[in-house]
Amino acid sequence: MANFDSIFPTPPIGGKLTDIQNMVNTNNTDKQFGNNPNASVTILEFSDFQCPACAQTSFEVHKVIQYYGNQINFIYKHFPAHDDSLKAAEASECARDQGKFWEYHDKLFENMQNLKVKDLKRYAQKMLLDTTKFNECLDSGIKSTKIESDFAEGIKYQIRGTPTFIINEKMVTGGRSFEEFKQIIGAELKNAE
Repeated sequence: MANFDSIFPTPPIGGKLTDIQNMVNTNNTDKQFGNNPNASVTILEFSDFQCPACAQTSFEVHKVIQYYGNQINFIYKHFPAHDDSLKAAEASECARDQGKFWEYHDKLFENMQNLKVKDLKRYAQKMLLDTTKFNECLDSGIKSTKIESDFAEGIKYQIRGTPTFIINEKMVTGGRSFEEFKQIIGAELKNAE
């Protein structure tokens, strides 16, 4: 389990969500498909590549993004809590540098029991990424700052597990079906009219 407590101490359970919209980083460093910083609905997903519920929910997330397209601002955030998920998160960001975040994201969830560094490099090779750039990125640890930043943001929201979604100012914990997401997002879009 990644030990971030020394860097980002976990606050006591209790607080409430306030001004989530103001805390969301919408500077487009998280560009992904379906991302629209001007949308009235912002969705943050805090996820872990070794979380079975996250893997299962990822199929529903794809449906949400495809269905709503640029009506939403969807931002994926890393919240690693297992042994190999920190390095896997870094690897996904190295893949993002080559425009393959979502494809690599899916590959990690398909292979969540095999996320050692050698596996992460093998997946990059199979996906025809520039392996020299990918390996240099992964070995350097340069993406750890982004992962730690995402984790710290999750701590601010008092996230306790994955997957957790923040849809505007509403926290939605655990896996959800497409229909459940549709109900919540639909209500938020209606409120914004």
